[in-house]
Amino acid sequence: MEAAMINPDCSSFLMAIKTCSSLAAREEIDASLAVKIKSLKRALAIHSHASNSRGFKLEASFAIHLANAMVDLYGKCESLEDARRVFDSMEQHDIVSWTSIITGYAHESQDGDEAFLLFSSMQEQGFKPDRLACLAAIKACSDELALECYAALEVAPNSQTFLALLQVCRNLGDLKLGKLFHAQILRQGLEGSSVGISLLVLRTT
Repeated sequence: MEAAMINPDCSSFLMAIKTCSSLAAREEIDASLAVKIKSLKRALAIHSHASNSRGFKLEASFAIHLANAMVDLYGKCESLEDARRVFDSMEQHDIVSWTSIITGYAHESQDGDEAFLLFSSMQEQGFKPDRLACLAAIKACSDELALECYAALEVAPNSQTFLALLQVCRNLGDLKLGKLFHAQILRQGLEGSSVGISLLVLRTT
């Protein structure tokens, strides 16, 4: 694109980032470096182009979307340091920003305590956790902290949230709590095959 003297715009960069994110989700981790090398190289290249592209003007309305996409991409590449660098450099955050960085900590069981601090900071800044943010925090945090994250959810949990919570109950060996969650699952009509299997596993551990 640049070779043809066409300056990429925000939409072009966002499309490229989302494509790389999809590729990163499927790439295997390099065991020696604990990152996804190919995807990380692509992410760094796109980030560099977005920062240095000739004539590229980032409108305020697009800045947060582009930054959010980069945080998500770096997280999927298992490069939490880069994801955090972008997140910390942002002038403002929205619920997507917080969810993306917390999700990064959920990959490969990163620092659960830091994920909980981020989740708490998000609420202190006036953001109410939605289902995605809460799910990211449950997966990222230790089992006890995960339950605190769930307590902050003000909307009805979905099946994915319940699956994560049943895993927490299994880790804690808390069958009683698992049954309480199962009762909620039944009330909401969410007892599908995956939730049912998780409850069965919980009962047999």
